[in-house]
Amino acid sequence: MTKKLVLYLSVLSFLCVSTAQAVILVPYFNITIVKQAVGGDAAFHFNLVASFPYNNYSQSFQIQTQQGAGSFFIGATSGSGTVFTLTEDSLVGWQNTNATCTSGGSGVSTSPVEGGVRIVAQPFSSITCTFTNEPVVQKTPVLIVPGVLGTNIGKGVDKLWLDIDHNLSDIGDQFMDPLQFKSDLTPLDTSLTIDEVVRKPSVLFDYTEGLIQEFIGQGYVENQDLFTFPYDWRYGVSGKDGNGVVVNEEALKQKVQAIRTQTGSDKVDVVAHSTGGLLVKRYVQDHPASHHIGKAVFVGVPNTGAPKAVKVL
Repeated sequence: MTKKLVLYLSVLSFLCVSTAQAVILVPYFNITIVKQAVGGDAAFHFNLVASFPYNNYSQSFQIQTQQGAGSFFIGATSGSGTVFTLTEDSLVGWQNTNATCTSGGSGVSTSPVEGGVRIVAQPFSSITCTFTNEPVVQKTPVLIVPGVLGTNIGKGVDKLWLDIDHNLSDIGDQFMDPLQFKSDLTPLDTSLTIDEVVRKPSVLFDYTEGLIQEFIGQGYVENQDLFTFPYDWRYGVSGKDGNGVVVNEEALKQKVQAIRTQTGSDKVDVVAHSTGGLLVKRYVQDHPASHHIGKAVFVGVPNTGAPKAVKVL
C-alpha cells in the first residue's frame, strides 16, 4: 500500500467519524391544536400560515372529533419572532365559542384574530391552542302580522297613515283622502306605497315596537329570524285589487316563502294581531297542506266576530 493511499484513507476515516458525531439542530416550533366539540361531532377545518424572512409557509388540515374531542400536531421551523396565524373555517350548524392558547416556552405570545389566534413564536418552544365549538341553536323564524290600520301607508314623501302630529294639526284629516276607495271598491289613488308596520308613532302609543324589542332581547335579529308583514289593510282579509287579484292573502304566502328561502327553515311561527289573525286563518284554510306555519299566537283576534263594533260605529 502506497503512502498516498494510506493518507487518503486516513482523511476519509476522519471525515466519517466527524460527520457521525455532529449534531444538527433545527429550530422547530411545535403547535398542538385541540378541538372540543360540545354536543356532537364533526369535521373541522383549520389553516396555519406563517411568515418567514424569505418565504411563506401554509398548511390546511382537518380535525375529526370523536366523542367531542380531537387534536392535530404540527412541527414547523421557526425563527425568532416568526408569526403564525392559526384560524378555523366556519362550519354550518356550529359556532366557535372560545379559542385559548398556552405556551411551553418564554417569549411566545398570542393575540386574537377573526376565526382564531395570531402566534409570535420562538425556536425550540411549543404551544397548545384549544378551539371550542357548540352547535348553533336554530330558532324558528318569527313573523309579526299587524291588524287593520297597523301598517304605514304613504304617498311620495308624505305619510298618510299613521302621522299623529298631522292628524292633530289637520282638523278634517283631508290629507288622508287619497286612502279612500271608489264606489266600485277600487283605489282612489293608485300611487300609494306600503311602508313598515306601525311601531311606536308616539310616546304614549306603542304598537309593535315593544313586541319587537322583546324578541330581540331573546336573541332574535330583525330580518334574519324576526320579520314583520306590512300590508295594505284597506283590502281586508280576502280583498282583490282592480284586476281581480287576491291582494293580502297572496302577499302573505309570498312573505312566508321568502322567509323560508332566506332562513332555510321549513316552518315560520306567527304572532298576529286583530285582523291580521283573520288573514292568517284564511291563508291556512286556503293552503291546508302547504301553509308552512308552525305556531300561531293570536293577540286580540276577533275569532267569533266583533258585533259590539256596530255600537262603536
